[in-house]
Amino acid sequence: MLVKNKYFRVFEENDHDVFIVVDKSGYDIKDFNEDVLKKNPRITITNFLKLKDTLEVETGIPINIGILKPKIQVVLSSDKMEAKIKFNVNEAEFESMKSNLQTEILSALEYENVTYGILYDILKQELQFQKEMVIAKGVAPINGEDAKIKYVDLLEKKPVIREDGKVDYYEMNLIHKVNTNDWIGEKISATEGEAGRTVTNQILPPKAGKDNLLRYDTKTVKESLENGKIVLRALVDGAVTFEEGKIKVLNHLIINGDVDFDTGNINFNGYVTIKGIVSDGFSVKADKDISIEGTMGIGAIERLTSKDGDIFIKGGISGKGKAIIEAGKNVFVKYANDCTIFAKENINIGLYAMDTHLHAKNILVNSEKGKIIGGSLNAEAKIKVYTIGNISERRTVVNVKGFDRQAFKKELDDLLVLYKKHLIDLEKNKRQMKIYEMKLKTDDKSVQGHEYSAYIQVNDTLLAKIAKLEERRKRLIDFLESKGEGEINILRKAYPQTFIEIKNIQKRISKITSGTYYAMDNKLHFL
Repeated sequence: MLVKNKYFRVFEENDHDVFIVVDKSGYDIKDFNEDVLKKNPRITITNFLKLKDTLEVETGIPINIGILKPKIQVVLSSDKMEAKIKFNVNEAEFESMKSNLQTEILSALEYENVTYGILYDILKQELQFQKEMVIAKGVAPINGEDAKIKYVDLLEKKPVIREDGKVDYYEMNLIHKVNTNDWIGEKISATEGEAGRTVTNQILPPKAGKDNLLRYDTKTVKESLENGKIVLRALVDGAVTFEEGKIKVLNHLIINGDVDFDTGNINFNGYVTIKGIVSDGFSVKADKDISIEGTMGIGAIERLTSKDGDIFIKGGISGKGKAIIEAGKNVFVKYANDCTIFAKENINIGLYAMDTHLHAKNILVNSEKGKIIGGSLNAEAKIKVYTIGNISERRTVVNVKGFDRQAFKKELDDLLVLYKKHLIDLEKNKRQMKIYEMKLKTDDKSVQGHEYSAYIQVNDTLLAKIAKLEERRKRLIDFLESKGEGEINILRKAYPQTFIEIKNIQKRISKITSGTYYAMDNKLHFL
C-alpha cells in the first residue's frame, strides 16, 4: 500500500502499475499533489482527467491511474551516448538507501544495459536525491583523416622588379631544377579513425578518411615508404613540372656559358638554362621553358623558340631588327629593343620596349618606369602600360583584337559543367580503384590485374582531360577579366601620335592622355 486515507487507497501491482480505490467521494484533486505525489516521488499519474473523475465517485473498484517509477531511474539519451540517474524517493527514503546506494545504482545501470563509460568518481561523491546527474558517458567515434598530399612548391612564374636607385633587377625562377633522389612530393595516407562506444557498449564505427592518389610519371619519379609516409623522389636529373595532373621530371639542359661557336645552335626536347648569353646569329629551340640568365641579355640572334613553355631573359634584347622570340606560353624580358616577340599567352616587359613588334594575348609592362616607344603592340585581350610614346611624339601603334564576351561566358559555363562531370566520374573511378586495391591486398583470386589496370587508365585519361579544361578555364577567365571586349590601360600617359585600335574601332591620341580605353557594343569607351 502506497497511500491510504478515509477517501481512497493507492497501491501498486507488478511493481509498475499504480491503482486507486475510492472509498468515499468528495476529495479535492488539488490536494492530491501535496498528499500523495510529493510524499511518493515514484508515482507518475498518466491520466489526470481519469483520476479526477474517479475521485468524484465512490466505486470501490481499482482504477489504473499511473505507473510506479523505480527508486533509481536511469535516463538514456536518444543516441545512448549519455546516461543520467534520478532518485524518485523522498528525503527520508534517500537517507535509508545511503548505506547500499552505490550497489543499487550499479544494479539499476546493469538493468538498463549501461555497462560502458560509467563515471565511478561520481559514485564516490556525496550524491543528492533531488538532483538528476550524468552517471555514464559514451565515446564518440573519431573519424579518420583524409590523405594529405604535398608536392614540391613550384613558385608562380612572376618576375620580381627591385629598384635600388642605380640598377633595376628583373628576376624570376623559371625552371625548378632537381637532381636524382631529390624530394619532390609526399603522401600521408588516410586513417581509418577510432571506433566509439555507447553507454550500452554498442560499437560506433568511424568514417574512414578519404584517400587521394599521388599522381606522378613512373619513368622519372619513384615512390618509397619513409618514416610512415609515401615519398616521391626524382629518378633523374632535370626540371620538375606538372603536366596533365602528374608531377614529372623532364630533361633539363644547362649551358654554363654562352651559346656561341663552341656550342652551336641548340635544339632540345626539354628545358634549357643558359647561364650566359646567346651570341648574334645563333638560335635556341626547346620544347619547354628557356631561361637566359646572363645580365647582358641577347642581341641580333636568329631565333629563340619555346614550343610549349615560357621564355625568360634576365637582361634584355637588342635585336637590331633581326631577333625573333617565340613562346608557346609567356615571355618575360627586362627590355626589348628593335625585335619581334610572339607569345600565345602574355608578354611581360620589365622596363621598356622600343621599336618592337609585340604579339600576345596580353601585353603587360610591369615597372612604374615602364614605357613603350615606337613599334607596334598587338594583343587579343588587354594591354597595360604606364607610358606610351614620348615627348617627340614617336609613332606607336597599339591594337587589341578583342573578343566576344558573351560567347566566352557561354563557353566558360559549358566548360564548368563538363569539368564537374569529369570530377564526378573521377571520384566514382577512384572508389572502384580503392575496392580493387583492397582486394589485391588480401590476395583475392577473383581480382584480375588487367581490370585494375583499366581503372588506372581511366583515371589517367580523366586527369588529363581535367588538366586541359583547367588550362582553358584560366585562359577564359583571363580574357573575361579585361574590361568590355578588349582593353588598353594607360596608367600614366600616352603621347600624341599614339594610334589606338580595339575591335577595329580606331582612335589617334592628339594630346597627352591617361586612362582606360575599352570596346563594348561596337563603341570605344574611356574611363
